[in-house]
Amino acid sequence: MMKKTLLISTLVAAAFLAGCAKSDEQLIVQACENSDANASEAFCTCTYEQMEAGLPAATIEAIADQIRKGAKTPQEAIGELPQAMQLQTLPVLPLLLNCIDAE
Repeated sequence: MMKKTLLISTLVAAAFLAGCAKSDEQLIVQACENSDANASEAFCTCTYEQMEAGLPAATIEAIADQIRKGAKTPQEAIGELPQAMQLQTLPVLPLLLNCIDAE
């Protein structure tokens, strides 16, 4: 009975933690907002959307993973990626200009 109770408790805790886990988008947008006092939610959401439109899903996931590991900003997270992934982000930079109006 004790093992069954422990197993149920563990499953409930795992389900709770999974429900609280932030999506890659939430992490990246929040890191953007935290990186600059002037960064609005609209601006940061727009930058994420531009990244999503121009980057492979694996690169976005890798950026979010770096934030989970302690990178404070999306820029810092990108700097921690392998060079090939960093280079993938370069064509997205001009697209971020579209977000200036989102301020």
